[in-house]
Amino acid sequence: MAQLPENAARAAVRGLSAFLKATPAQELPARLRPIRSFAPKALAPHRKTLMDALEDESFRPRIAEWLNEKQHPLSRADAEVLRLLTERPDGWEEELRGAPPAIKANRPARDPELAASKALEREKEKVRKAREEARKVREEAAAAVRAERERNSALTVELKDLRTAVKESRSEADRSARK
Repeated sequence: MAQLPENAARAAVRGLSAFLKATPAQELPARLRPIRSFAPKALAPHRKTLMDALEDESFRPRIAEWLNEKQHPLSRADAEVLRLLTERPDGWEEELRGAPPAIKANRPARDPELAASKALEREKEKVRKAREEARKVREEAAAAVRAERERNSALTVELKDLRTAVKESRSEADRSARK
């Protein structure tokens, strides 16, 4: 994520502070638990940690869900900044930077079904990528197993040849000792 303007970053910190306080500690990522009880001003030095948490695809929907409950203590402006950071609709970065009104006017109205549909599509894409990654890992593992089996077969043949050579050497040594 690009650097946020100072006013948007402060609004994000205030919003995330409220979310952290409203969320049970065990439901938060481990890196956020120690700063959960900090006041927004005390969170300022931890801004990078908070912004990094917003890159987590599984964390952002929980914040959006909390915002949709409308039982949060945030001002509309802070809630809007946090909503943009979590939902990331088209043009969200420009809007946070204070893009001209013409760009903002083209942004579709907030529709919970549309947001849910987009979230579902993002989740489907994540599942598709995970399946593809799993397929690649399975193929690599199968190739590694085949290679190890071939190596095992070659070593078994080599061991058999060495045992035969040892047996022949012992027989020859016994014959030489008898003479």
